[in-house]
Amino acid sequence: MVFIAAFCLASSITLFLILFNNVLANFGTGSVEDITGRYWPKESAAGLSGPLATTVTINVPSTQAWTNTGLTVGSGYTISVTGTGVIIFDSAGRTAGPDGVDPGGSCSNLVTDPSVQGQSLVGNIAAASSLDGKGFFIGSSFDGTVPIANTTDAAGTLFLGFNDGFVKCDRSGLDTGGVGDNSGSFTATVTVLAPPPPPPVLSVTVPLSTDVTLGVSGTSTTIPVDVLNAPSGDLGAYQFEIAYDSTVITATAVLGGDSPFNGITASNITSPTSGAGVVAWNHFQCGSQSVPAAITVANVVFEAVGTAGQCSVVDLTVVEIVDNAGAALTNTHQDGQICLVSITATAETGLVAVQDVDDPALPTGVKSTIDLIKNTATGTPLPTREIASYEANITFPAAQAVGTDCRLKSPFTSGVTDCSILAGSVHMQATAVTTGTGVVAPIDPLAFVALRLLGSNDPVSGLTTVSLTFVEILDGAGNPIEQEPPPDSRTFLRGDASANGSVGISDALFIGQYLVSPASRPVGEGPGQVHPVNAGSVNHDGPNDVISLADAILIAQFLVGNVDEFYEPIP
Repeated sequence: MVFIAAFCLASSITLFLILFNNVLANFGTGSVEDITGRYWPKESAAGLSGPLATTVTINVPSTQAWTNTGLTVGSGYTISVTGTGVIIFDSAGRTAGPDGVDPGGSCSNLVTDPSVQGQSLVGNIAAASSLDGKGFFIGSSFDGTVPIANTTDAAGTLFLGFNDGFVKCDRSGLDTGGVGDNSGSFTATVTVLAPPPPPPVLSVTVPLSTDVTLGVSGTSTTIPVDVLNAPSGDLGAYQFEIAYDSTVITATAVLGGDSPFNGITASNITSPTSGAGVVAWNHFQCGSQSVPAAITVANVVFEAVGTAGQCSVVDLTVVEIVDNAGAALTNTHQDGQICLVSITATAETGLVAVQDVDDPALPTGVKSTIDLIKNTATGTPLPTREIASYEANITFPAAQAVGTDCRLKSPFTSGVTDCSILAGSVHMQATAVTTGTGVVAPIDPLAFVALRLLGSNDPVSGLTTVSLTFVEILDGAGNPIEQEPPPDSRTFLRGDASANGSVGISDALFIGQYLVSPASRPVGEGPGQVHPVNAGSVNHDGPNDVISLADAILIAQFLVGNVDEFYEPIP
């Protein structure tokens, strides 16, 4: 009771303003198309107060059967014709006006109906000109509403003709003798009035098509449920249902719409793991507040649970909709669909020489990272695109380097995992430990590989290139994300602690300064920093390499010829 009182009070306080542009949307100026395919002015644009109208003047010759007016008419159209003129219709020079002269009904008359005067102005409605004897009397004045009796078709083109006895009785064509003594024509002024459009029927709609982009945080969409054309704005209450494919989407909430339907009285969501899910709800306003021609009465929130390419029908059922007197309102409805899509994305990745900060047993090596996910077509960052799993390889010449250890980093430590070291490569594969979808970039690090250089310090032959190539990156919805080409790579030189491209005494100096004051000479790949892999690989210390004084001493000994380019003693 408290809840009902609350939304009733809110409804009674909140008044909905009907905006002028809503009026224009229904009664604005412009043009409308009739069933003929021609465009007539809207009555509001032309200043008319009645049905839409067009008027033409037609010359009706006496030497042909039917004359096409160019007007197409259908049920409810009114036709007004005035006819004038004189036609000579026989060799004796007899004349006739639009009302005719002789009795009709002959097999040779254009219109064979006996009630239609011979030599008169006549009309017919047909898909095409016909000699089937059908037609109706017009004379000097006619007013009628379609359908008109004795026409070839109930709707079609309006034809006018001269009802002379110049048709062969087998209706195969005109009698040339009967036509030959005719001259002159009638002039007909024809006005056709289109019937007014039927009043709009109340319609309940959901959007025809809605896309939900997968692989981003909060893959949900809100579907408005609109009521259009409530008669005289009189809408009191409703009850609706929406059925959907629960393997593609699931309903999570039903929210109110516009006042006085800015609340939900009762709702129920049934969403099984397979088959059809159903969300049912209703609401009634408190009072008799008028509503605009288009009003959103509810918003249904759906969450994506399927995969890209799947669609679910949003099957709307109007259980009941009534006015403020409780009377049922005639209505139609429009269903919709929700489709799951995926924006093609690219990952900016990285391979960085570092010391492992998590485990002092892994002092020098490289880390793999995913730094940014972006729209492949536009380059726009996609900060909410989640990463669920990856597979990658770090490769290097087997004679130049070796991986000594490999560690996956949180949160990518679950699912099918691998961090195996092979000759010339390290294979890494993991899934995010986060339950559900995934985690967003930047992800730093994905994994750490302890790396030892085996080659010489020759600035040409001793260079070692290490590359990171992703086999697969999957987002939270299982959609692939490509690695931005080319693969990440780094070039190392054993002993080049200052990373200037050659080995000199400054490299020994940098190592010594780092050992005395790591804060003033930090480890890294930047200018003035100590390159961890180049420095730590000089002296192979145990299972993994550390940056030590032994590395600096070996560099100094190389420079004076005590050790060779592999830092081995010279006999």
